[in-house]
Amino acid sequence: MSSLIFYGRVLTAGGQPIDGAAIVISLSREGCNFANAFPLAARSDPAGAFRTDPDLAAAGAPVCVKVVAHQGTAAGPEIAKVEGLEARYPPEAQVLDSIGFVLRAVPATR
Repeated sequence: MSSLIFYGRVLTAGGQPIDGAAIVISLSREGCNFANAFPLAARSDPAGAFRTDPDLAAAGAPVCVKVVAHQGTAAGPEIAKVEGLEARYPPEAQVLDSIGFVLRAVPATR
């Protein structure tokens, strides 16, 4: 049985790590329609790194992925986003699959 792990880092526009960002990862098998997606969650550490626990339900089928980093809590302002990435894993995969991201925050506008 395979499983799916998401990991990565959240950085400022200048490349500094963001500690405590709430990472929400939504997975959908319905043509990248995230309205009925099921979420995974993580929080960035002082180095800006995050990692989800293995999710067996997500592996073995094509899924569309949306990753959003929020300031503070999952209800906080979005600071970085990747949306619509499609990940395809063969159903017979018997290994631990993973997807890595570097989320870089958009520079503040004045």
